[in-house]
Amino acid sequence: MGLFLFACGLTLVSLREVMDIILLSGAPIGPIVKLLLCRFPELLTLSLPIGCLLGGMLVYGRLAEDNELVAMRAAGVRTYSVLLPGLVLGVFLTWLNFYWTANVTPLALERFENQQREMIKQMTSAVWIKPGQFNEIHYNFALYVNSAQPGSNTINGVSIFMSGGEEGMNPFGGSSSGEEVSDWIVSAPTATIIPKPIEGFLEISLEDAVTENFRPDKQSRVNINSMTVTVDIAGRLNKDITKDSSERRHWKVLLAEADKDRNDIENIFEHLGLEQGISHGLALARAKAWSEGAPEGPEYKYDRDVYEHLRGLIKHAQRKTNQAMMRLTYPAGTFVFMLIGMPLGILAGRGKRTVSIIITVGIIVLYYAIEKTAEGVSENFALTSRFDPGFAMWTPNILYFLVGLALTIVIARQ
Repeated sequence: MGLFLFACGLTLVSLREVMDIILLSGAPIGPIVKLLLCRFPELLTLSLPIGCLLGGMLVYGRLAEDNELVAMRAAGVRTYSVLLPGLVLGVFLTWLNFYWTANVTPLALERFENQQREMIKQMTSAVWIKPGQFNEIHYNFALYVNSAQPGSNTINGVSIFMSGGEEGMNPFGGSSSGEEVSDWIVSAPTATIIPKPIEGFLEISLEDAVTENFRPDKQSRVNINSMTVTVDIAGRLNKDITKDSSERRHWKVLLAEADKDRNDIENIFEHLGLEQGISHGLALARAKAWSEGAPEGPEYKYDRDVYEHLRGLIKHAQRKTNQAMMRLTYPAGTFVFMLIGMPLGILAGRGKRTVSIIITVGIIVLYYAIEKTAEGVSENFALTSRFDPGFAMWTPNILYFLVGLALTIVIARQ
């Protein structure tokens, strides 16, 4: 029940990320459903430890509430014997979660990326444009079409509305900031859809277009014989759906990428004449001085950018290491949460679902708060001293294991 509850909650969070694409932009629902199914393995990795925590609290809390534990102890059954089935189940589910995370989730990620490419292929076509309604083709502007000619990429009665742009973005040409183009409207009697699925772009070629700006201080009206508006469909999907999918890869792949970054860092050290083993804080200070002292000219661009490049490599390498460790800490948390849930349910003496769910949510929030804090400390340590091999990411698991062990000893002595 706990696994189902929290898996559904995480699925709804994933659905929320793409809801605007489904409802506003008219994206095909079929590929989106497949995308969500491909995310289920990742959700199972996260929800299985939570389910173990809630299940342990409910089962052993109900035993304590109904005085079944008192009867067992009166019959000579030791507390450790009562906890043994839960511990065995926790070990089995932990092994299952390790296998699932290392093998099934990366395979689902591959399918996820294939479905994304299929969605881009469908969304970069004239079929995606729905006549008679506003098509939100990007965050900042919408497309309205009166009609479309069947069997062709020609659309009639086209209007493009700028609804508020990002800083520095002007889809109608030029380099104006988003604030300056936020009230543009472009209209044309006809336009042609030019799909470019490989690049992930959708081009709209307008003929006899009229551009209008209705801002009081920027009022203007310009007639243009022909113009093309390019929509980055792939960029939007990457931001809305995929986010950062690297954390769902195998932990060995992530560690290999971190090692590659470390090799690049050693090459920069050699370029700067730094000795091996120097602290990263001192190395960055040297790199910053090197960048500031580099002369002008295209041939010295690498030297001028060496500080930012080195800092980015250090952060990237540490982040990849942390992500690799999280591929291990989450499955290990399955047993840790089971170890906490059973004695906590006995001590609470409540088998009520509402109480158990509230306590579970509190424990999970605290777990992720400790994890994020440890992650930030780990990255700062890498920038100032040296790389953290990933020990910091095990902090919440170690703390929770010690708490679960202490709670088990407490109830065994009752």
